[in-house]
Amino acid sequence: TEETTLDEVSPTIEAITSSGSDDDGALDGCDTVNDDVTTLGVVFDEAMHDPAGDSDPDDVTNPANYVLVKAGMDYEIDTVDCSGVLGDDIAVTLDSVSFSATTHTATLTTSGLAHGQYRLIVCADELVDLSGNLLDSDGDGTPGDHHVTTFRVDPGNLFENGHVDCAIDPWIPTEMVIGEVTHTDNDYRDSSLSGAVRMANLATFDHLGVSQCIDLDGGHELEISADFQFEPVVGTTACVHLECVAYDGLGCSGAFLDEDVHDTEILNPTGAWYHVSNIFTSDPATRSLACGVFVVECQGGDMDASVDTLRLIDNGPANPAAIFSDGFESGNLSAWN
Repeated sequence: TEETTLDEVSPTIEAITSSGSDDDGALDGCDTVNDDVTTLGVVFDEAMHDPAGDSDPDDVTNPANYVLVKAGMDYEIDTVDCSGVLGDDIAVTLDSVSFSATTHTATLTTSGLAHGQYRLIVCADELVDLSGNLLDSDGDGTPGDHHVTTFRVDPGNLFENGHVDCAIDPWIPTEMVIGEVTHTDNDYRDSSLSGAVRMANLATFDHLGVSQCIDLDGGHELEISADFQFEPVVGTTACVHLECVAYDGLGCSGAFLDEDVHDTEILNPTGAWYHVSNIFTSDPATRSLACGVFVVECQGGDMDASVDTLRLIDNGPANPAAIFSDGFESGNLSAWN
C-alpha cells in the first residue's frame, strides 16, 4: 500500500521587509524607514503557487494580490482591505513582483516611495500554497484574512522615529520625575496614525526633552529641526533649546569635542505649532553626536508642550573640495584665461 499525506495547513506570513534600513531587518507595524525604499519583501513560511507569468489570480507574483497605498492630504489611510482604495489615499503602482522558492519571499518592486506613511495589504482572497491552501496571514488557523502593515518612509532623517508615530522609543527622555516625557496622540498633522512627544511638568520645572545618539563622520553641515506646540498661558514666554554634542568615539563615547546650541524664545505662544531649526557644522574629528530638543525654564513659569517632526539632516561636507586649484587667493592670474 502507498500512503499519501495531504497538506491541509494554510501558509502564513513570517515577515515584511524593505530595501531601506531597519534595525532588525523586518518592517513591523508603525516602523519608520529612514532610507529610500524601492522594494518590499513578503516572507511566507512555505513555497507559494507561482506558475509561469503573473496573470493567474492565485499567482504569488500577480501584482493584483497586493495593495500599496500612501496617505493623502488628510494624512490618514482609509484603505483597510483589497476591495478598493478609499478616501484620498494614493494608490502606489507595483512595477513587478518576483518570487524566490528558496527564501519563500515575494519581492515587490516600485519606482521608489516618497516621504510619507504607507500601508501594504497582502490579499488573502486568492494566494495559495502549492497544495492550494488559502493564505492565513495571522496564523490563527482560519484562512482568508489579509495581512496589513502600516509604516512610514522618512528618507534622509538621521533621527529614528522622528515623527513619534506610536511610541517615543528610541528617544531618551530628559525629565525631573518619571512620567513627565511620554507619547501623545496630539500629532502635528492631526493624524490618527501618528503622535508626538508630550512634555508635562510634574515637578519643579527645569528642562524637559528627548535626545538620540547618532554615529556620523565630522566636518558636515547639519540641520536639526522640530515643531513645538505649547499650552497657552497668558503672559508667558516659551523657550526652546536645540543642541548637538560632538564626541570623537562611536556611540557618543570618547572625548567631548564641541557643543552646538540654539535657543529660541516664543512670546505669548498660542495653541499653534512653531517650527524651530538650526544649521551648524560638526567638528571634523566627530564620530558621533548626542542631539536633542528641549523645552527649558523661561519667563512665566511652568510650560507644558508637545514636540513632533524631529529631524536631523546631513547636508554633506561643509567645505567640499575646490573645483579650481587657485581661486585668486595667490594673486597670480597666470592659470586663468
